[in-house]
Amino acid sequence: MGWSVFIVRPLVSLSEKEFYYSKLGKDFVFPGYKEKYPRSRGYLLKHIKFEGDLDYSTKSLKGRATLSLVVLDGGGVIELDAVDFKLEGVSLNGRPVEYTYDGRKLVVPSGMGPGSDAELVVEYFVREPKKGLFFIVPDADHPERQYQAWTQGESEDNRYWLPVYDYPNMKCTSEVILSVPANQFVVSNGVLVEVRSEGDRKKYHWYMKHPHSSYLISFVAGEFDSKEERVDGVLLQYFVPKGRGGDIERSFSKTPDMLTFFGEFTGVDYPYEKYSQACVFGFTYGGMENISATTLTERTLHDEVAHMDFSSDGLVAHELAHQWFGDLVTCKDWSHIWLNESFATFFQALYFRRDRGLDEYYYDLVGKLDTYLEESAKRYIRPISTKFYSMPEEVFDRHAYEKGSLVLNSLLNLVGEESFRKAIKLYLDRHRFANAETDDLRKAFEDVTSKDLEWFFDQWVYSSGHPQLKVSYTYDAQQKLLKLVFRQTQQDLGSFRLPLRLVVNIEGSRREIRVELDGREHTFVYPCEAKPKYVCVDPNLSVVGVLEVEEDEFSSIAKAKEDEHLYCRVIAIRGLSKKSSASVVEALEELLLSDGFWGISAEAAFSLGSIGTKRALEALLKGVRHNHPKVRRAVAKALGSYREREAYRALVDILRNEPSYYVRGEAALSLGKTRVKEAYDQLLQAVNIPSHTDVIASNALQGLSELRDDRCVDLLIEKTSTKYGEMLRRAAAQSLYAYISNDKVRGRLMELLKDSDYGVRISALQAIEKSGDTRFLDAVSGVVESDYDNRVVRTAMEVRRRLTQVQQNQFGELRAKYEQLSEENRRLRSEVEELKARLK
Repeated sequence: MGWSVFIVRPLVSLSEKEFYYSKLGKDFVFPGYKEKYPRSRGYLLKHIKFEGDLDYSTKSLKGRATLSLVVLDGGGVIELDAVDFKLEGVSLNGRPVEYTYDGRKLVVPSGMGPGSDAELVVEYFVREPKKGLFFIVPDADHPERQYQAWTQGESEDNRYWLPVYDYPNMKCTSEVILSVPANQFVVSNGVLVEVRSEGDRKKYHWYMKHPHSSYLISFVAGEFDSKEERVDGVLLQYFVPKGRGGDIERSFSKTPDMLTFFGEFTGVDYPYEKYSQACVFGFTYGGMENISATTLTERTLHDEVAHMDFSSDGLVAHELAHQWFGDLVTCKDWSHIWLNESFATFFQALYFRRDRGLDEYYYDLVGKLDTYLEESAKRYIRPISTKFYSMPEEVFDRHAYEKGSLVLNSLLNLVGEESFRKAIKLYLDRHRFANAETDDLRKAFEDVTSKDLEWFFDQWVYSSGHPQLKVSYTYDAQQKLLKLVFRQTQQDLGSFRLPLRLVVNIEGSRREIRVELDGREHTFVYPCEAKPKYVCVDPNLSVVGVLEVEEDEFSSIAKAKEDEHLYCRVIAIRGLSKKSSASVVEALEELLLSDGFWGISAEAAFSLGSIGTKRALEALLKGVRHNHPKVRRAVAKALGSYREREAYRALVDILRNEPSYYVRGEAALSLGKTRVKEAYDQLLQAVNIPSHTDVIASNALQGLSELRDDRCVDLLIEKTSTKYGEMLRRAAAQSLYAYISNDKVRGRLMELLKDSDYGVRISALQAIEKSGDTRFLDAVSGVVESDYDNRVVRTAMEVRRRLTQVQQNQFGELRAKYEQLSEENRRLRSEVEELKARLK
């Protein structure tokens, strides 16, 4: 079939260049927030030498820090961050020196001219620090725990165990010398220089010769099973808690391939001599990219059953990518944290593309888009790079991770992969072992491509929000013209400039169209010799936003079944969820049962769940025995949309007989959503089923909350006890929202707001928010004022705002009711007076 050369003719353009950049976004900034600028430095730190002695019995550290530096501010002071230290001595250039210390800042007068070298030594003691250094020890609830100690510096928490300039915009070399019990090993940054036995203790000496920001200094101490290997001359080390050595291969086997791939893609070899990964108990994040020595949660370790549909690959790839993006080149300040996190998130996706193929790559990006859109819908929108924040942890969110990674994918699509890789190499080479800000990245791309990209960074990085793009198309058979209409429907954000690719599919042929949208509405007309079967819009997911394609049922079905682009297929399948004809259900059933990619089958399951008809349920039930566990998991989740007995029986069967932990966990939650009375007994049994990360028991607790059965109250409260694992406790705390009218529940939630686990405190806050109970306002305000974990504080601030809104709405409703009653009273009094007048 022949095609003419495409001629672009915009029929409607509501705006020539309508750009409105919303700098602050919505609901992110609280009153009193001001711009944060990079910290000024009065000296240049060259090297930190830390010597320490761990004491598990008192959860304490005796330390000595030697800081080699160059004075920049003549006659000024040397200021170090040090929180809650007991200082035992401070000397400058070998002599004791007077200092001031307020519990947070150590200030030493330098009395030296600019350019002078100085050596500052601080001897100190810390006991049970709130943050930064964590001791894991056996206790009455968990006598089986192994002794461990580990640090977590990002964002600004190393100051709780190390006197240091605790901000990312200065780099230095470092060494860690740590004394521990003789049965323990210490993992730290750089290379192991020496191990010395000293009676019943051992001293480990690690040295990192490459400059790095201070938050990347770390150590991990404990008893480990370990494994070593070499790839491309780099020593790879894996450390897991004693007894877990059999799980090393499942979690870390792809590390060598990842390291090789990241080096090849960036054109920059792995920068350090070794790379270690150490798994610890109770880690407060999934992982942390300490320079050459990543620390990971032990929850990433898993058995063969979990391995069916759980993988450590994403976490391992993310943290390894940080060794280039975050460690080799580090953001200048936290407003540019996306330079660390977006790149690590995107490079994880790129590795999936290499290892698993294009469909996995794009489905991973779709998941990232869904995650970002959920945050923007339920919490706030903000620019990816913003100076308006109060605490660094506030900007470690789905904007910095997922949205930023999608912006990088858009940038790759805009400039092409070859130029993208060249620009990344230039960026890394220019700022190697130094700091960078967003404009440094932009300049690297402009230098490689010779294109002005200021508009791209202004729109996607420095401005908030995203487009909501509706696309429709019609065909005029008489004139043989295809008309495409694009409408941006987002509110209060003006329009986005969107270079867009489309693929028009006609029976037997395929043609590509490229357009650039720069206004709220555009119409383009193209000569087209036959009616298209369907149009695939934005196949490479360049538009970071909501895409809706308005087309007939036949076109959506054909696209869902036949198109080669994963993203277009997903958009089509999700569009079909709003329709319920027999042909739609039949098509979704076919995709569920027969498609070659599990992600498409999962999307079909979700759409069948959304349709909600009896025929859709029948189709969904056929997927219960699908050969892919992730599809079975999607089916179990979708069955939670139904309250029919057939769904209940299928979910009970899954919970009892399914081999996968995660499918069974999904079934447990969906059982509660069916609201079938008998589900209570099934879920009660499931609470005691052991599984990876307690996923079955945790979801069973959430399922019980969905039942709204008062018999659940005592069990949910009991499962918040410290004798249980953190994931189970968090699920139990969050599930209490459904029983907020119960006095015992409210009392327990008040207690959990002061729990030792930050995740439990956040879960309690989320339960309070979900309940909308304004009686907690004072308690939540107390958390804002007193909690020491900034993640908890931010959550509490958002909960307080929402509860205040609920209270205001309640007041408004009461006022309206009062005014209504007052008006009725006035009317009745008037009628009485009128009646009295008549009787006279």
